[in-house]
Formats: sequence, structure tokens, C-alpha cells
Amino acid sequence: MIARLLPRRRTAVAAAACAVVLALTGACGTASGTGSTRMLTAAIPGDPVSLDWGLNTDALTIDIGQNIFEPLFAADRHWRPRPMLAAGRTGYTLSKDRTTYTIPIRRDVTFHNGRHMTADDVVASLKRWFAISGQAQLIAEALKGITATGEYTVQVRFDSPRRSFIPNLASLVQPCVILPAPIAEAAGKKPLSDAQIVGTGPYRLKDFVHGQYVDLTRYTGYTSRTEDWGGMAGRKAARIPDLRFRVVTDSTVRMNGLSTGQWQYAESLDNDSYDLIANNTELTALAESSSLIEYLLINSGAGPFRDVRARRALNLVIDKEAAARATLGPPKLWRPLSAQIAFPDNKPMYSTAGMDVFRDHDPARAKKMFAAAGITGSKPVRILTTHTYPAFYQLAVVVQSELQSIGIPAKLDVYDFPTMISKLSSDPGSWDLSMTAFAGEIMDPTQVLFLTPTWPGGFKSKAIDAAIEQYQAAASDTAAKKAVDRIQGLVWTEVPDIGIGKKVSLAGINHQVKNYQNFVGQGFWNAYLTAN
Repeated sequence: MIARLLPRRRTAVAAAACAVVLALTGACGTASGTGSTRMLTAAIPGDPVSLDWGLNTDALTIDIGQNIFEPLFAADRHWRPRPMLAAGRTGYTLSKDRTTYTIPIRRDVTFHNGRHMTADDVVASLKRWFAISGQAQLIAEALKGITATGEYTVQVRFDSPRRSFIPNLASLVQPCVILPAPIAEAAGKKPLSDAQIVGTGPYRLKDFVHGQYVDLTRYTGYTSRTEDWGGMAGRKAARIPDLRFRVVTDSTVRMNGLSTGQWQYAESLDNDSYDLIANNTELTALAESSSLIEYLLINSGAGPFRDVRARRALNLVIDKEAAARATLGPPKLWRPLSAQIAFPDNKPMYSTAGMDVFRDHDPARAKKMFAAAGITGSKPVRILTTHTYPAFYQLAVVVQSELQSIGIPAKLDVYDFPTMISKLSSDPGSWDLSMTAFAGEIMDPTQVLFLTPTWPGGFKSKAIDAAIEQYQAAASDTAAKKAVDRIQGLVWTEVPDIGIGKKVSLAGINHQVKNYQNFVGQGFWNAYLTAN
């Protein structure tokens, strides 16, 4: 079990959880819906606010949006980009000078509003993507044009090679989802409204009652690819007719409702629930195969951490092992401890550069570095956090304690998750530190969100920009790997954010759900329900 920062009395919590479940569902015990093969209910920790997968980076949006939308390319089970709405086995051809992509479009796809998909829809969606995606903006300066060269063919031209283009189209975060052209053009840089949530995926939006639930229903006009690529690519079928994502903000209530049959799936459970689930014969604990890396988010654009010496001192004062024990669950979920930009099994993107900096922990030296950067404790460090994800709050408490141990006061500002996310971008002067998690299974270094120009925190680095450009121009895998090593080393030299360790997202699922693919979030295509 993890070392708990906020110990709780389980009997009292279980009783309280049962009471809340009773209020939510009208039962405490076996739900009347258990055994139904028509609707699957998943308990989620908060309101996704927006289902715009192409714009919103929130995990809740990704979890639900992947059932509704599809991109031109999607990651397979091995994190390789595969054509999804692009046609053919590869989905594109590349000119000899590696600057022009010709993408054939599938001819058998319709949107949820009945519109037939053509190149015009793809062109409009690509233009919106280049305007809203942080990783797309890293290559947008080299963009020369996007044109429909036929009813089912699109050409994208750059003035220099852009190695990131296809992987970025298939990114887990802010992929290029394809929308009807009128919707893409009307939305522009704004988030899609609920009425504009129109995709091509196996499920369509039926109802969204904000703060309560999101209902999806099978799209009967869906046409699937046939390949068994797994991940987010290939063959998909909506075998469960209806999906309900119910907002249940308390993790103990989510766990209790899973145990009593109120819902068949529960997301973002406390990692110390792992053994409780494993010991229940009706449930399976799901440690997501594609996990995240927990990060301390630093405001480099305003406040005390504009000075790189302060960011380096912050890295020194944090005991990563203690932080991992407090926030990431049992050590078997996150050891060996590492917080590089990619996981070790991701060989093209993993680098050991700067690992010694990550492991360094020296509070006395940190105090001197803080003083040299002008941080002496006269003003508290403002830490923006949330109870929506308990591990984020626990990390905030750890960081507060570490700072106070060397005489630097720290203040916690606690909000619900949507408000926290909003303040990160809309009120950058109100916070110094926060927390988040990034995917460790990346296909390209531009998918490291804190290196993109739109990510909160205002980090800028000419050296990292140059290293990314070196990657873009790489004509071989060997040359690309040298650029990745350079980028990773600079991350620990300039400290845009601080990685803590592997954050396994723990979920629980009832055995009534069959053929569920435990990949990223809640892609429920191909799964089905049994009566018991």
C-alpha cells in the first residue's frame, strides 16, 4: 500500500459512499440495471466540459471523444500511426524531397449528421487543426498549403521536411479529427459546442447534461475499417448499443458503486484500491497499458520560476521517490522510477540523457539556489491543484512540504478540475506551480505538450526549438534519435516542467463487460455486455 498523506477510516468512508450512491441511483446493493446488455455505465471523476477532442487536452475529453470522432491517422496497439479515415494500407505518399504529402480519403464514410465525407471536409478540418493544435503549430511555419486535388484526395505541402506530420495527425492529444466542413469552418479556434459534436466514429452524441452525464448511442451508419490493428486504429464495432459516462466526483463513491453494481466501469480510482478490486471476484483491476507520466507544472512565463535557477532548485528540493510513494500507488505500479519524456519500451523516443539530474535530491543546495534566484520566502509559492484527481492534490501537499522544509512558504489553491484547467490558461498570473500528467507513449517529441507554444506555463527555449528542428530534418532513424537525445538533455537542463514518475491510471471493470481493450481511456468499441 502507498504511504497515505490523508489517512481515512475505511468503514466510515464506505458507509458515506453507500449513502451517496443511494442518492445518485436509488439503490445500495445490486443495481436494477445489472444484467442489462444494452447500456454500459462508466463512472468518471468530473465533467469533461467540452467533447472537442481536437482542441481540449483534458483526459475526460479524450476518454469520451475517441468513441465519437476519428482522425485521418490513429495509433495502433504498438503506437504506430495507421490510416483511419485516410485510405489504403499506408494512407499517404511522400514526395522525393519529403515536403509534399498526398493523402487519399476513404469513400465510404458518413458523418453523424448524414453528410458524406469528401476532401473538402478534410481540408477544412486540417486548417482548423493547424490553428488550434499546439503540436501542429510547431510545424505550421513550414506549411505552404492544403488543397483538395480531387473529391477524395488531399495534398499538404511544406517548404522543408516535417518528420512530425503523420505522427501528429495520429496523436492521442489534439489529433486531427475530421469534421463536416461547415462545422470546422464555423468553429474556427473556438471549442466545438455540444451541437457541433458531429464525428464519424462508432458512437454519436445523444445527450450531454453538464455536471451529470454524457450519453452516447450507436451510430447505425458507421463504416469500419477491416484491419486488426488494435489501439485506436483498425476494425471497430459498437456492440454495446448505448454508453453513459456518469459524473461521480468522489473516488470512494466510484469504487463503491463499482463494487455494488451501480456501474460496470469506474475510472481514476485511488491506486490503493488496487488490492480491493483484485480481491473481488466480480471485478478486474485495470492498470492502463498506456500510462502517463506525472508532472509538476511550472509557470515559466510569470512569477518566481521565470529564472531557470529557481526551476533547477525546485527539481533539487523534491524527493521523487517520496513523491511517487505518496501519489502513484504501490511501487509495483511505477518502479523503476523514471520521468523521461517517454517510457523505456518506446525505443525511438526514450533517452537516458539528464537522468542524473532527475535523481538528484539536495535540499541544502536547493535553498542556496533559490536564494541566488531571489526566492527567500518573503512571498508564498502559489500551488494550483484539485481534489478531482486525488493524486494531484497529494502531489501538491508533498511539494508544499518540501518547500516549507527549507523555509519557503507555499499556499495551496484548490479548485474543481475544470476550473483549475481554465485558470492555468486564462489567469497565468494567479499561479506558480500546478500538476498534470502527459502520455509516456509518444510517437514524436512534438507530442510532449509542455514543449508546444500553446501549453500553459509560457515556457520558451531557442535551444529546444533548434533541437526539434534538427529532428524534423532528420532523414534517418539514427539522425532522429540523436535529436531526441539532445531534446531530452535540454529538458533537464532548462526544466520546463518536472517529471515525477509513471502514473498508472487505475480503473475497475465488471466481468459483465467482455472483450474490452485496455489501451487508453475508454474506447468501448468492440466490447460487449453479458447478462451476468
